[in-house]
Amino acid sequence: MAQVVFLHGYGANKEDLMSLEPYLKTKKAQNFQFIDAPHLLQPAHFGGRSWFEINNYELMKLQAGNLDFSNSLPKDLSDTLEYINKNIKIAPNEELILGGFSQGSMCALHFYLKYHDQYNFKGIILYSSTALGLKQCQELADKLEDRTPVFQSHGSTDAVLKFEYAKKLKNFLIESKFDVQFHEFQGGHQIPMTILEKSRSFIEHNLQ
Repeated sequence: MAQVVFLHGYGANKEDLMSLEPYLKTKKAQNFQFIDAPHLLQPAHFGGRSWFEINNYELMKLQAGNLDFSNSLPKDLSDTLEYINKNIKIAPNEELILGGFSQGSMCALHFYLKYHDQYNFKGIILYSSTALGLKQCQELADKLEDRTPVFQSHGSTDAVLKFEYAKKLKNFLIESKFDVQFHEFQGGHQIPMTILEKSRSFIEHNLQ
């Protein structure tokens, strides 16, 4: 049984991405997991959660589409990665594709870089992602012997995480010798059907 695990975006919860499973599942021998982020937003936003803290000033910049995460590293990121590690349900040597949307995708990449040798990774899916803590990413990537394939998608008119931020992430991945499928689409901070179809093909190709 192969495992496909998804991490939701900031302010959502695991139910936000559960509807993707019927569109992405390619074989019966695939199990989809959707994990809730560890932090419940206060005041509670209808069950909204976050993977790492964003203060009020950063939130204002994010809402204006001007928050560049590439030079910052959240102080609680390490605890979040350990939380994900404890919540993934997987048997030894089972194949794993890890994906995420927005803030969840940032954590998915960092999780791979930190735990790459503890799981049988077959791919990373980064929907509407951005570069987070590039200096640490580079330090971790330099230690990799092998690299899992990466699927990255981003809307050209994304008003939350600018397209230029996505290109910065893409360039890092390419320079770090990852096999990257980069898919630009006309749209904003979302996962359109065309991207679901392309990522479904990515899953089908990379899982046995």
